[in-house]
Amino acid sequence: DGDGENLEGSDSSLDGDEVDASAQEDTEIDADADTDAADASEQDDTETDADADTDAADASEQDDTETDANADTDAADASAQEGTETAADAEGTDEVPAEDAEPEYLEGTLVYEGPTYTVSATVGLDACLPADTVLAVEEILPGTPEYEEYLRQAGIALSEADSWSEIGDFACLLDIAFRSEDQELEPQAYVDVQVVFHEKITMEEESDLKAIHFAEDGAEVLDSQTHSTEAAVQDAEAVDTVTFSSDSFSVYMFLKSLITKTKTISADGQSYVIEVTYSQSANIPDTAEVVVEEITESHPDYEYYRSQAAAALESDDVRMPGLYDISIMDGENKIQPDGSVKVSIHLLDGSAMSGDEELHIVH
Repeated sequence: DGDGENLEGSDSSLDGDEVDASAQEDTEIDADADTDAADASEQDDTETDADADTDAADASEQDDTETDANADTDAADASAQEGTETAADAEGTDEVPAEDAEPEYLEGTLVYEGPTYTVSATVGLDACLPADTVLAVEEILPGTPEYEEYLRQAGIALSEADSWSEIGDFACLLDIAFRSEDQELEPQAYVDVQVVFHEKITMEEESDLKAIHFAEDGAEVLDSQTHSTEAAVQDAEAVDTVTFSSDSFSVYMFLKSLITKTKTISADGQSYVIEVTYSQSANIPDTAEVVVEEITESHPDYEYYRSQAAAALESDDVRMPGLYDISIMDGENKIQPDGSVKVSIHLLDGSAMSGDEELHIVH
């Protein structure tokens, strides 16, 4: 039993030793674990720091690399852009878009040859006519309704410009125009025009060759000049050329105008037509008219005038087929001519004279 107790004691000691050994071993393991953990932690920290330093270095290197790459890229882009601009400039120098190109305008003289005339027009750049503009002329021939209407308008325009002018024995009607690509154009500035007729035009005393333009607002007598350049150059009493300037083109009439030596105004009644003919020296206004009052037997002054006529004729046997008070009036103003005028009285009622009667005019 004692041995048993000792054995049990030994076992206890063993057990205690085993426990101590186990505890020591656990302690050592824990210590080792702690040491290992600390070492691992330190290693992790070291590795982390190293990794961080490496990452920072790598990031720095990457930034430097990216910066260099970006710089290289920017430089390449700038170079490419500069090359593109240079190419664009080169292309712009060689070619100009059609819409940006300045138009080419005509400068010079255009000529149209007609059967009996030659028309030329001298055009400047300020007229702004395209370079391909041509001069087109069409003659309107006599005998057509269109010609007769233009002739009528020309007569009115001529009398308004000079009441003593009338159309002579020459007239030529031309439609003059500028055309480009089948479109009719008007110049933006005055153009000098010359019309040369192939046959000379004989001019009487106090006659002239006129140019009349038929514009939208009516006919106008132009300020024109006449010359002798070809057919009439050897004839002092003839012309063949008329020149003028205009910035509007349509129908023109070139005609010979004559200075009227006399004019006639008249008044019509039921039994008479009375005409007064006078010259320019009479200074009668263009707006004047003849005003006639017929004095019949019922008029209170009829017998007075009959007695005056008998006294002037020194005869008591006087018959008055017509008794008229004739005046030249301009509005309400009575006009007395500066010179003599011619008065014609046409009786319409068949007051014929008998064989033994004589007709006298008493004023």
